[in-house]
Amino acid sequence: LGFGVLNGLIGLRFLLKLMAANPVNPFASMIYFITAPFLWMFQNLTRTPSFEGIEIEFFSLIAIVVYALIGWVIIQLMWILFARMK
Repeated sequence: LGFGVLNGLIGLRFLLKLMAANPVNPFASMIYFITAPFLWMFQNLTRTPSFEGIEIEFFSLIAIVVYALIGWVIIQLMWILFARMK
């Protein structure tokens, strides 16, 4: 559930950047603030093309995939551990 919420927030950040949302807006700044610690290791991984305020953060898409894989691995490990306990 936690990784799903995190992926949703990062996806929302990607869409806000894609729509050139005003970063001073309280909602947009809250999303940027919450997701920043989870994206710091992915920043500068790829170039971020921009045009008239619109940014395409490819590193956000990479982060979504990585966090989805981490969540999937954790769930699979929990299934393996708890299935053996029966």
